[in-house]
Amino acid sequence: MTEIVSPAWVVVVGHYLRGPRANNRVPYYIVTIRVGGMLRTPYTYLRFSPPLSRTRKPVKYYLIDFDLSKEYPPGGPSRLEEPPWGGDKTVPEHLIPDAPPCDPFPVDVYCLGNCIRENFLDGDEFHKGRKGFEFMRELVDDMTNPDPLKRPQMSQAASRLNSIIDGLSDWQLRSPIVEVGQRTKVTTFVKHWTKQLVRKARGIPAIPKV
Repeated sequence: MTEIVSPAWVVVVGHYLRGPRANNRVPYYIVTIRVGGMLRTPYTYLRFSPPLSRTRKPVKYYLIDFDLSKEYPPGGPSRLEEPPWGGDKTVPEHLIPDAPPCDPFPVDVYCLGNCIRENFLDGDEFHKGRKGFEFMRELVDDMTNPDPLKRPQMSQAASRLNSIIDGLSDWQLRSPIVEVGQRTKVTTFVKHWTKQLVRKARGIPAIPKV
């Protein structure tokens, strides 16, 4: 829910309408004008929007919440920081008894690599691993190397990932995401690949570009 505020009125814009089940969310847009502290229902506008895939209608993602972030200007003071910090409690530098100050940049590389490993490759207590992401295994292993000096820099990791993706076939990029151990119906695969063949015929790329 978003509010656009002015001294005299407020526009409230809603984004989702919940269905009978918690995971049944129908996208919609609703605008309500609130004038003088009172909600003016005659100005409510409701329009249902059919759900579209992110492949057909690419979206922009915004990274937010930088409460723990710091800026280190070139040539500035030492960027060593006292551990621990952040939500990942498996960072090797932070697990050393009486851990000395460490470089936060390799820590960031580890945290991102570990996030990918837990959410896409191996899974954890909250997530199951997913099939089809083994092409990232070597890169993720390097990013989570116990020795921070042996981890790639973030720019190097991004460059390697782009090179890896460039080497994947179009069919690999269009493959469905399936959880490890999940049994998928044949009809689900048929439906998936039918959509992909139609998109390929229409020239819609496997990786959308915003």
